[in-house]
Amino acid sequence: MEVPVQDLPVLKKLTSVKLSLHPILQYGVVVAKIQPPPAPRDVCQVGCSIVLVIDVSSSMDDNALKDSVEISTRSSHLTILNLIKHCALAVLKTMDGQDSLGIVIFYEKALTLYPIKKMSPQNKNAAERTLRNLTTQRGTTNIWAGIDMALDMFEEADTTGQVPAIILLSDGVTTCAYPSCGLTNALRGRMPFKPSIHTFGLGPNHDSRLMASVANIGDGTYCFVSNLAIMQTLFVHTMANLRSTYATRATLQVTCTNNVIVSDDLRQRRDDTDDGSLALYLGNIQYGQSRDIVLKVQPARYEAASALDQYIAATVTLRPVLEGLGMAKNRKSTICLADKSRLPEGELAYHASRGYICSFLADLLGAEANGDICIPLVDLETRLDNFDSLIHEIPAQDYHDELNRSLMKDLNGAKLQISTALDSDEHYESWGKHYLAGLLSAHARQVRSSFQAVGPLQYGVNSRLFNSCHHRLTRVYNTMPPPKPAAQVIRSGACPTAHRDARVHNNATSQMHNVIEPRHGGDAASTKQESTQVLESAMPTMPGQKRSFEAMNWNQDGRKEPDNDGDSQATAMTPGPSQNAACFAHGTPLTLEAGVTAKVQDLRYGDMVQTLAGRRLVVGVLRTFVENEVLCRLGDVLITAWHPVSFDGIAWGFPVHLTVDPIMYTGDVYSILLEVDRRPFAHTVLAGGLWGTTLGHGITGGGEGANDVRAHPFFGDYLSICDKIAVLRRINGAYQCYGVTRDRKTGLVNGFRTCEPKPDASDAQP
Repeated sequence: MEVPVQDLPVLKKLTSVKLSLHPILQYGVVVAKIQPPPAPRDVCQVGCSIVLVIDVSSSMDDNALKDSVEISTRSSHLTILNLIKHCALAVLKTMDGQDSLGIVIFYEKALTLYPIKKMSPQNKNAAERTLRNLTTQRGTTNIWAGIDMALDMFEEADTTGQVPAIILLSDGVTTCAYPSCGLTNALRGRMPFKPSIHTFGLGPNHDSRLMASVANIGDGTYCFVSNLAIMQTLFVHTMANLRSTYATRATLQVTCTNNVIVSDDLRQRRDDTDDGSLALYLGNIQYGQSRDIVLKVQPARYEAASALDQYIAATVTLRPVLEGLGMAKNRKSTICLADKSRLPEGELAYHASRGYICSFLADLLGAEANGDICIPLVDLETRLDNFDSLIHEIPAQDYHDELNRSLMKDLNGAKLQISTALDSDEHYESWGKHYLAGLLSAHARQVRSSFQAVGPLQYGVNSRLFNSCHHRLTRVYNTMPPPKPAAQVIRSGACPTAHRDARVHNNATSQMHNVIEPRHGGDAASTKQESTQVLESAMPTMPGQKRSFEAMNWNQDGRKEPDNDGDSQATAMTPGPSQNAACFAHGTPLTLEAGVTAKVQDLRYGDMVQTLAGRRLVVGVLRTFVENEVLCRLGDVLITAWHPVSFDGIAWGFPVHLTVDPIMYTGDVYSILLEVDRRPFAHTVLAGGLWGTTLGHGITGGGEGANDVRAHPFFGDYLSICDKIAVLRRINGAYQCYGVTRDRKTGLVNGFRTCEPKPDASDAQP
């Protein structure tokens, strides 16, 4: 359930920031823990001063991220600029009088479309008109001009009591000449500056070296945006991080005694001095989220007794946003290397493991002390050898708490995003280096990023302010009408999931090309009694027939050939554009009303399950037998490739776009029908931490749902679902389905098969 911001309790007393040092000599590190207050007093979100720096060069008119290799965008017909405007409008809707906004565009030059102004109702309307009227311009791409103009705007702006930030969005590489000294050197030449700089690299063709370096030098975060779902999630997380900021421009000064050598294991921007001291630039610190700096330590002598006279001292300097008009505040701490940390052993192993991961990524990506991310060429064998060493040496493998498990899931869990990014030059160059640079940024700064990696999702989880801001932004996205598509298109392409299928399963993905985009939109039905009566009506007994699972053929334009019996049937091997009725594999755990779980095959009429709208009654369970079906593994869940899912309840996508771990599955799969409700969120179930849609969700076609990946004229129509299920035979508590039927003209699913296909049929079971 969404938690209203105003209902969250606020602290009665505002505590101060604390600094402590924790030696972990068995791992050769010291952790500097900066603990900010859990939340501000009498404030539900921190004010922000944001300047959006938006690329409007002609390439931003391309179909949204159509060239993405890691995650396809079959679910989107939008231009890249459409998506940016949609996300920016959502940010604008959450702003009020304590916030400020400015808008800069750039192509061959930069223009200030909207100066930094407080977001009064009148100014919000003006800013909204400016965003809606954004159009692309002919010409080259001059990224530096946009950054430089945004920094100029902040020099004159009063940001007292606000978090200043630049959000830079671009899909390509700069095609104008850099400043003579180089773009990153020019940026360093403007330091110190007030705002942090957060960069969004859109699609596989952007210059991740430049975008990641700009974010690093600007003490912000770099995000790789590969599709619409990730873009919305990253915007929500970035804004929630900014709105929960305790202090800005934090630095950590570290000094040592007796020739102790110390270095930054997280490889952040830093200054090294001849006397062995170290200055780290940390950027923003968030309420309720500790900042844990992992320092690699090499004592002067390795005998245990030598640690007794070896000390490390640290001083953190930061500027609290809501205290003392942003004046600097210092905290100091000193520790003897022989001292024992009071932190739990599992937490110490977790931070040491974060250091291992960041060091691996920083070495791979060429992270330098001045903030540059060079991304040098690294041969395949070296990449894989270093990754194998990381997995075998990382301390987290010996611990089973949630934090350590989150790191191990990213390294050797079901999704295998990191190893897939590394396992071929094609993957690494097309999307892997972008993804890994974003992962390094998230772990080094301890901020939540996209749902593609489990580890960064742990950041901010205990911050009430972050979570309240996250919920507020989520509600805004859920209530906004989707951006209007530029045009519906048919296009070819496959993501690494498809490439991997082709290697492992041969014919399984031989027809994953030339697919029609799914249809969208609609409304639900009206009463719970109506649905129950339909399903409890008498049902005929259907004689069984021998199953036939021969794959069907698709025309070049993506349309399906009609069956011999005048019907149409989905293929098991080719994921059709209009999602199969099948959903969760046998054994999938679903969350019930009290938080307990039950296997999907054990679900029965009358059970209560948890949805995004609260508890809802199970009206029916649909069971379908499939053979050699392409299923996707998302965490611990096996789900059919085209069934809409969401990791956070905000953005919805297809499993085939969100995983690189498909399998061939033979067995039963299940779909759920819940009690009637007009709200799509009431037609969801929680399966192993993953939200999935249920039948009859109400998004059917046209209207505000026209751009929603959940939309389908049959699967979204509650009454049609009830009508078609009513003629199925109930066996062992579930309605037995033998596949789907399709409309002969449109090729879209329009019903369920009541019996097995004829042995000589040319169609296949979904």
